[in-house]
Amino acid sequence: MERHEYDTLFANEDQHWWFVGTRQVILRVADIALSQIETEREIGCSPFPKVGLPKLLDVGCGTGATLAGFESRNVDRFGIEPEAAAVEFCHRRGLTGVTQGCAESLPFSDGLFDLVMALDVLEHLDDDRAGLAEITRVIRPGGFVLLTVPAHPFLWSEHDVALHHKRRYTYSTFAELIAGQPLRQVVFSYYNCVLFPVVAAVRLVRRFFAAAKPTSGLTSDVVMPHLYVNRLLTEVVASERYVLPHVRLPVGVSLITLCQKI
Repeated sequence: MERHEYDTLFANEDQHWWFVGTRQVILRVADIALSQIETEREIGCSPFPKVGLPKLLDVGCGTGATLAGFESRNVDRFGIEPEAAAVEFCHRRGLTGVTQGCAESLPFSDGLFDLVMALDVLEHLDDDRAGLAEITRVIRPGGFVLLTVPAHPFLWSEHDVALHHKRRYTYSTFAELIAGQPLRQVVFSYYNCVLFPVVAAVRLVRRFFAAAKPTSGLTSDVVMPHLYVNRLLTEVVASERYVLPHVRLPVGVSLITLCQKI
């Protein structure tokens, strides 16, 4: 990711409709895992220890807004982020469990975490299969992983270049990636579905008309709209939290999965 994009993230992700709405979807899907973990801890029929809180790891946690969103959940929060500036932003949020490191070589023992998230991370890795294997390694048997990735290669744009993406995924390529690990799908769907036609149209039009630009001058699509537009778009994106646990959406800008380690 371009260095200035971390500044943009930190400045916008607590208010911008895309981040706020998506975060509500993420929290809702994560709650499925946390609810099952808590139930199994209470009845004593799971590998989850009763001592201490469930451990949550956010791999590639960026500037920490999503991890901060778990403050009201009863979990111990940890994060790994390769960019030192982003780690500093996390510490400003009081997320002292965030350290610098990379997804391909996590500094944790096997099976340490009850829930691991890698949100828009795998598309940054040269070897996403090895990266997912490393993420899976640190999950406790019976624990969960929550993953999101950008969907549809035809949506590739300057936004992806600015964020240093290596790829966008199709439904089948993402499913194949998951199938290579000891993971059972609990939720698997497109998301950011409602706005897909608008995003697709904008990306394709920009691609058609854009002049060549140097990579160093590229920026992401993050622009703060008018207050009322921002509120409306937040509700539109966040509304998918009501259907995702029950319905596989047919299309979307991104893909999301919650899987249990078997």
